[in-house]
Amino acid sequence: QRAASLHPELFESSNALTKNSKVYISGILGPLGYNLALYLKQQCGVTLLGGSDPMLPSTVSSRLQYTERIQHLVHQFPELLKKSSPITLTYLGLHPKQSKTAVYDFYRKFNQPSHVVHLTPSEANLVYRSSHVHNISPYGDQPPLHHIRQTTVAMEQLLKSVGKAKRRPSVVYASSANLASTVIPSQLRSMEDVTAVMSEVMARAYSEENDVGSIGVRL
Repeated sequence: QRAASLHPELFESSNALTKNSKVYISGILGPLGYNLALYLKQQCGVTLLGGSDPMLPSTVSSRLQYTERIQHLVHQFPELLKKSSPITLTYLGLHPKQSKTAVYDFYRKFNQPSHVVHLTPSEANLVYRSSHVHNISPYGDQPPLHHIRQTTVAMEQLLKSVGKAKRRPSVVYASSANLASTVIPSQLRSMEDVTAVMSEVMARAYSEENDVGSIGVRL
């Protein structure tokens, strides 16, 4: 709402969320994605919702939490169950056990959503840095730039999928609030800020070269 008030030219009335909107959220079972889904129903009347999530880390406590969130989402969005599953395990980004990156065409998978919210797929990687769960990471020994590759691959998969759509959805993706108007590499505070810069560069490139519009929200 604040972004729309500051830059109304970027938010067309046709992009407004209504009860007829079909929203796709990547990372829907994470804290941000899950609560966003519930908020969209309460505040915007959204009833058709779906998304993808890697469901990582694969700890017992995390799996129980994911199950509870799925049950709650199914209860809140019953209409979607008449057509397809609300949550898909296929996720954007690098696959932990495949050398080749599969293109996940979420647009066709979810039957042409009108709105897309892309949250970083790298949150699962960060969790594995904790000493009590690092030994079950499906990613194994990660190369130094794995975190950046994971985020940029996911971003390109999403933008490429949107670019193929005849009726393109509204796309919003999460970036970092630490980024200033002019990004100076030496001033980036963390790896998350670096990946946020890469996502914004990717979005700009697809906007200029492929006419794929998107809005980055610096959280």
